[in-house]
Amino acid sequence: EGGHALVAAASPQSDPVHKITILSRGRALGYTMVLPEEDKYSTTRNEMLDQLAYMLGGRAAEELVFHDPTTGAANDIEKATATARAMVTQYG
Repeated sequence: EGGHALVAAASPQSDPVHKITILSRGRALGYTMVLPEEDKYSTTRNEMLDQLAYMLGGRAAEELVFHDPTTGAANDIEKATATARAMVTQYG
């Protein structure tokens, strides 16, 4: 979760980090929550690129710190893939 939080904090177009937990719940080993400071009705391309970086930040941190990533990032990769696909096929 530290990787997600660090990437979100370092990304200029990312929403601010609201909550981080490492308590397991369901299939999640923990989560990092980012929330906008005000209501948003659309998302810019740069915001979406920062969202992709945030989603993959945990996996990148595992590789950098442990040199042996786990399956824990499977859902993050799934979400990032769906977002990237939508950026190409739906949003142009």
